[in-house]
Amino acid sequence: MRIGIIGLGFVGLSLGSVLGCQRYVVLGFDSDKMKSSKIRDGVVPFYEPNLESTMKTALRRGFSISDDLSRIVESCDLRSEEHTSELQSRLHLV
Repeated sequence: MRIGIIGLGFVGLSLGSVLGCQRYVVLGFDSDKMKSSKIRDGVVPFYEPNLESTMKTALRRGFSISDDLSRIVESCDLRSEEHTSELQSRLHLV
């Protein structure tokens, strides 16, 4: 099963990291390309206890970050949307 996480803030990045550590195939997306780049490089863009080591393990085991939202929509069996109202308006969800 491929799991898509839309929005890589406190909830989305934590969820994706935990699932990725359990060897689920997880694809994450965030509209903030700078944040996505940092995450791909193994840098957590905010403070959350123990998240850095969990995220780095997940990135080695099957958690990947994409700048292409359509990849999640088209290829994931399950999607979790953890986004802000700013992203909702950019994606025309409101």
